[in-house]
Amino acid sequence: MKDKRPMWSTPPEVFPFIAQYAEDSYFMDLGCGQGKIMDAMRGIASRVVGIDDSPKPMYPGKLIGDFTKDYSQEIVSADVLYMWSGNPELRLAQMVENGQNINGVLLIGAHGKREVEFLYSSSATFVEIEEIPFKEGKDYPGGKFYVGVMLGL
Repeated sequence: MKDKRPMWSTPPEVFPFIAQYAEDSYFMDLGCGQGKIMDAMRGIASRVVGIDDSPKPMYPGKLIGDFTKDYSQEIVSADVLYMWSGNPELRLAQMVENGQNINGVLLIGAHGKREVEFLYSSSATFVEIEEIPFKEGKDYPGGKFYVGVMLGL
C-alpha cells in the first residue's frame, strides 16, 4: 500500500544537487520552513537567507513575510533561489504579477503528482529537470524528488 503521508521538508539527498548551484553564491530559500536547506548551504554559499511566512522557529538569516509581496528587492539580488511550494505555478505567477524579476538561477522542487506535471508541462522554460531518489525519513515516505532549473524569470 502506498504511503500517503505528506512531505514537510526537502529530503537531504537533494542537498548536493542544490549545493552545486549554491557554491559561492547569494543563496535564498523561499519558504524556508525549519531552515534545513539553509543549514546545509552555510559554508557552501557566500550568503544564505530564507523567507517564510511563519515566525517560528526563528534562526539566523530567516526573514518573516510573503516572498511574493514583501521581499522583491532581496529576491532580485539573489544569485540562486530555491523553492518547493505545493503550488509552484501559482507562486511563479504571483512573482511575475508583482513585477519580481529573478536574475539568477531558480530551483523549483517537486514531489507531488501535480508539481511534477507542472515541471514537465513547462519543460521549455526549464534548462534541466533532475530526478533524485530518496529514502524514507521522519518527514517523508521515500520515493523520487524532482528539481527543475530555470535561468532567470
